Amino acid sequence: MMRKLQIVVALGFALAAALLLVATVFSHAGYDSSEPGRNEIVPEAPERVDVFFTQDVVKREGAYYVRVFDETETQVSDGDGVVDDDNRRHSYTDLPANLGQGRYIVEWMTMSDEDGEADDGAFCFYIGVEPTADQEAECAAFDDEAPPAPTERVDQPTDSADDPTPTVMASSDGDDDEGGSNTGLIVAIVVAVAVIAAVVIGGLVWSSRRE
Repeated sequence: MMRKLQIVVALGFALAAALLLVATVFSHAGYDSSEPGRNEIVPEAPERVDVFFTQDVVKREGAYYVRVFDETETQVSDGDGVVDDDNRRHSYTDLPANLGQGRYIVEWMTMSDEDGEADDGAFCFYIGVEPTADQEAECAAFDDEAPPAPTERVDQPTDSADDPTPTVMASSDGDDDEGGSNTGLIVAIVVAVAVIAAVVIGGLVWSSRRE
């Protein structure tokens, strides 16, 4: 009986360790929400862009930024933005008052204060115009989601269709590589736990037969 209890306890520790490893894999200060929202159409230029993350962000120069770019790939926001001292899951950057209509791309980078892991990404918002199909596709590629329906429709005319489309500035290659390595690690963990469980169950069966 004591032998069985020891085996069950060992299996419990193995499963707990595996769950901890899986939680660590997904531990980043990633995008949670923003104002303006992802792919949102706003009628006029906001005073700033606020981004909220899933974990506290390290407030250290070079460890974070929130930057806004226009269609010509020119940064229009103020420096690297600010991490809110009262809520370090919140970063923001100020915008000039004379922003024109068009698409704007927000790029962000964070370092988690919980585990020191870095993360980055980008999203779009629009001032006074609806996105073109190409813009929707490009912006959807930032977050690997299907292009969502705009949150507000603006009927006023625009000449933005003649504007050049910017090159994607925030590459998702790093995220894809990381996602691939995460998947491989998770598979390895699952296989390891399955092997441990098989060994333990086999031991229990063998032990019960001896008794």
